Amino acid sequence: MRQDLEKPLFHAVQAGKTTGQIMMAVSAVLLFAGCAEPGGYPSRDVMPGGRSEPQAPICQILPKELAPRAEAWGVAEAVSDQIGPKLRSDSVIQLTVDQNIQKYVEQALESAMTNFHPRAAWAIVEDVRTGAILAMASLPSSEPNLAAGMAFEPGSIFKVGVIAAALNEGLIATNDLFDCENGSWSYGGKPVRDFHPYGVLYVTGILRKSSNIGAAKIAVKLGPKDLHRYLKSCGFGQPTGLEVSGEMAGLLNSPSKWSKVSLVRVAMGHEVSVTALQMLNLLCCIGNDGVLMKPHIVQKVAGKDGVILLENKPEAIAQPINAQTAAQMRAMLTEVTREGGTGTRGAVTGYNVAGKTGTAEKIVDGHYSESENIASFMGLLPAERPEIGVIVVLDNPQPLRTGSVSAAPVFAQIAAAVARYLDIQNLEPHKQASTADPQP
Repeated sequence: MRQDLEKPLFHAVQAGKTTGQIMMAVSAVLLFAGCAEPGGYPSRDVMPGGRSEPQAPICQILPKELAPRAEAWGVAEAVSDQIGPKLRSDSVIQLTVDQNIQKYVEQALESAMTNFHPRAAWAIVEDVRTGAILAMASLPSSEPNLAAGMAFEPGSIFKVGVIAAALNEGLIATNDLFDCENGSWSYGGKPVRDFHPYGVLYVTGILRKSSNIGAAKIAVKLGPKDLHRYLKSCGFGQPTGLEVSGEMAGLLNSPSKWSKVSLVRVAMGHEVSVTALQMLNLLCCIGNDGVLMKPHIVQKVAGKDGVILLENKPEAIAQPINAQTAAQMRAMLTEVTREGGTGTRGAVTGYNVAGKTGTAEKIVDGHYSESENIASFMGLLPAERPEIGVIVVLDNPQPLRTGSVSAAPVFAQIAAAVARYLDIQNLEPHKQASTADPQP
């Protein structure tokens, strides 16, 4: 085994980790070895922890049209883990998933597979205020759990957490200026580059243009310990507990294991791995005035006699940032989907969308590949007081490879349909009280 791949296993064994934790280290090795693709996606036959999926009773699922999907997601198995033998074959599991929203998401992913030719595509729709999962889908159908069961390096969508942390600490303001060095900067003896060269940008411009150098310089202000503390409080490096089988925890190393350049790499969404669910939950936290909700896909479970065996009510699990920071982040992220931003194709007519694009090169044979990447877009609607959060992830779309031109329009298709269906009220753009700043 290559030295760079054996380190996670060595640390896990050296620390006396359990078999399950060692299996998670194996998953990380496979991910960063570039094996997380068709033929290498996590198998549903083995759950994190190395155990085979338990056999759970075949329960009634509501809405009944979603029963095949619930079976593929392993919902009954996950519920059985929670409530044990109380779950019987005559139990009824009520999902939070809306069958119409599920249809919109599946149709959009089918179009994405046709239009952008990714190896795989997955998406989630979440209720911002409650954490309820309104839809979750992935293609190909042989990989039903990619939304929660596939960890990947996020790239630029991760900048949202970094900038929110620095803003919350009072280390930066939205109108602070950063020199983005015309596209090339050195930190710790290693180069940091932007996709396009930029000079001086406000913090808003760093998000709008997705500047790696700008995000890296903000991370330096924050420092390793505080950055890690914020990311941990946002749920990274740990499973959310969603009631599905095979959810992955992702990877967020302790700062003690960071190299001298890890701080700026993490700021760009490298040297970490996340699931789409974790990223969306962070964005919904920003939409929910800084309150992080526990995501759930099961509304309740009832026995044959109607006795409630399990009921999920909205549960706040943390508040990583304050309401003012969350409002400032939403205003800045709205600029991403406006003219001059990277996410204009994620705009939805009649609404302000707070969004972020991501394009992350995949690691293949121990090196970042110039031909393999993960494209993503996540957004909140309406930005002023969000009701829904949506994330779309495409594995290696071709020939349009960036999140701005592939994942963003898929998001727009989903968000527009869901907004109409839920009759979400829009707020005219001129009525928005924006705290965003123009570029210098």
